[in-house]
Amino acid sequence: MALGVFMLVLWLAWFLVFTGIGGMVFHLFFVVVGRDKTRTWYEQGAGADRVFDRFWLGWAATLFLLQIWHFVLPVNIWSLVVCIFAGLAGWIWRWRSLKSLRFGSWLYTILFSLLLLIAACWLSLQARTTLTPFDHGLYYLQQMIWAKSFPLVVGLANLQERLGFFDGFFLYATMMDVSPWVPGFRLSVSLLMLVLLAQSIRGIVAFVELGAAVGVRQIYYALLLPPVLVKISLGFTVNSAATDSAINILSMVSFGYFLDLLSRHSRDEEPWQNMFVITLISAAGIVIKGSFLAILLGVVTVSFLIWMRGKKRSLFGQQVVRNSIVVAIVAAVIPFLIRNILVTGYVFYPFPHLSLPVDWRVPYNEVNLTYQWVLSFSRVVFGSPQEVLKDASWIGPWFIKMMHEWTAVVIPGSLFILAGIVLWTRAVMLKAFTPVLKMWVIFSVTVVVSLLVWFLSSPSLRFMGMLLPVLASGGVAMLLVTFDLVKPVRVVSVLVLGLLIVVMAINGKWVKPATDPRYFYAFPKVETTPFKTDSGLVTYTPVKDGQCWNSSILCSAQNKPGLMLRCSDGNVRCGFKDAALLKEVK
Repeated sequence: MALGVFMLVLWLAWFLVFTGIGGMVFHLFFVVVGRDKTRTWYEQGAGADRVFDRFWLGWAATLFLLQIWHFVLPVNIWSLVVCIFAGLAGWIWRWRSLKSLRFGSWLYTILFSLLLLIAACWLSLQARTTLTPFDHGLYYLQQMIWAKSFPLVVGLANLQERLGFFDGFFLYATMMDVSPWVPGFRLSVSLLMLVLLAQSIRGIVAFVELGAAVGVRQIYYALLLPPVLVKISLGFTVNSAATDSAINILSMVSFGYFLDLLSRHSRDEEPWQNMFVITLISAAGIVIKGSFLAILLGVVTVSFLIWMRGKKRSLFGQQVVRNSIVVAIVAAVIPFLIRNILVTGYVFYPFPHLSLPVDWRVPYNEVNLTYQWVLSFSRVVFGSPQEVLKDASWIGPWFIKMMHEWTAVVIPGSLFILAGIVLWTRAVMLKAFTPVLKMWVIFSVTVVVSLLVWFLSSPSLRFMGMLLPVLASGGVAMLLVTFDLVKPVRVVSVLVLGLLIVVMAINGKWVKPATDPRYFYAFPKVETTPFKTDSGLVTYTPVKDGQCWNSSILCSAQNKPGLMLRCSDGNVRCGFKDAALLKEVK
C-alpha cells in the first residue's frame, strides 16, 4: 500500500516538473516570435487541454536536453536537479496558467479526478509486477547503468551490439532512477501511460458533459481507452523502460494532435499550434527510436502540406512553424545522429551502409548480421535470416497470424472499415463530399501510408505503434460527429466499458498482485565467466540467456577476442574498438 501511494506521489511530482518545463518552452519559444500573440493563445486557448500540451512539450524538451547533456556528463543527480529547477521556474514564471487546471465545471472536474485516481491506482499495480521483458535483462538495464556511470562512451557497441541501440529514452529513465524505493525504469513508461489515460478520461468526461459540442479529438481519446487498457493489462507494457511502449504512446498522442489539425483546417483556422506540437513530439520520438520516423513520416508530411495549402497563414504562424522545425533538427535530430556515430560509427545503426572511417566503427559483418536479424525477427519471430530473407514466402504465414490477432488487428480494422462504409454511403446518398468525409480520407490515407512503411520495414506488431487502434478510434470518432450520435452513444459507451472491465477481470488480466516490495528493486543474481581478450581486457559473459541485468559494467553477451580499449591507460571512458575492423580495412 505504502509503495503504491509513493508511486502516485512520484508520478504527480514528475508530471508537475515536465509541465513546468513545457510552460517555459511555450513562453521562451513564442516570446521570440510575438509576445501579444503568445499571451492570447497560451492563456485563453484550449483551457485544460493546454496542460497536456505543456507536459508533452516539456517532456520532449527534457529528452533533447538529456541527449546533449550526456555528450559531456553522466546522467546523474545533477541532471535531475537541473530538470527540477527548470520545472519550478516554469511554474513560477507562468503561474497564471494554474487557472486552466479546472476540467470543465467543478462537478466534472471532480468526476475526472476520481476516475483518474482509480486508473492511477490500477496502473501502479501493473507497474509493480514481476519483470518479464527479456530485453530488460539483456540490455535495457545495462544502457541505464552506462548512462549513469559515464558520459557517452565512444564505440560502446563494440562491447555488445545491443548497446548500439542507445535510445534516448534510457537517458530519461536513468534520470528518474534516484529513489531507493522506486526504480526509474518502473516510472518512465508508466508516467507517460498515466498521462495518456488522463487524456482518455478527459475525453470521456467531456463526452458526457458537452455532448454534441465535444470535438473529434476528445472523442478520439475517449475511444482509445479500451485498447489502451487492454495493452496495459498484457503485463509487460509499463513495468520496464520498454521503448516500444513509449513509441506506442507517442503515436497515439501525435495522431490526436493530427486530428485536431484536420478539424481546425476544415473550419478554415490556421493550425500552427498543432504543427508546433506535432513537430517537437515527432522529434522526441526519433530520439527514442529511429524507427518512429516510419510511424510519423506520413503525419509530419501531410501536416506540413495541409498547413502550406491553408488559406490563412499569418506571418506569426509561419515563424512558429519554421522555428519549430529548426529546433527539432538542431536540438533533436542532429544530436541523435551524432550519438549514433559516436557509439557505433554508423549514421543509422544497425543499417550497415552509412558509416564513417573511424577507429571505433563496429565491423561491417557484425552490423550487417544484426541488421538482417532485426529484419527477419520482425517478419518471423526467431526465424533464421537466411531462410526468412531469401524470398517472400513469409508473407502468407504472417498474414494468417495477423488475422488471429483479434484485439490488435481484426477488431480495430473491422471498426475502421465499417465506419468508412457508413461515411461513404452517406456521402453518396447526399451527393456531397462533406468536410468530415474529407477529414476521414486524409486521416485514413496518412495512417495507411504509415502502415505501408511499417510493413515494408519491420512488419511486427511490436513495431506497429498502435496504428490500427488509432485508425479505428479516429474513424469512429468522425462517424459519431457526422451523425450527431454523441448523446445516445454515451450510454452505450458506458455499457461497453463496463463489459470490457468484466471480461478483463474474468480473464485475470485486470488486477495483478503487486510484486513483493523486497524484490521490487532486486534483480536475479547473474552467474558470469571472465573472458580475456587478445589485448588483455577482461569482460564478463553471462552463463545463461546472455542477460547481464545489473552485473559488472563490462558484462557482454558476446566474447570478442579483438575487443580493446581505445587508450592505453585502462580507462573505459575513452571507449572501445575491435581489432576485427583492421582486418576488414585491409
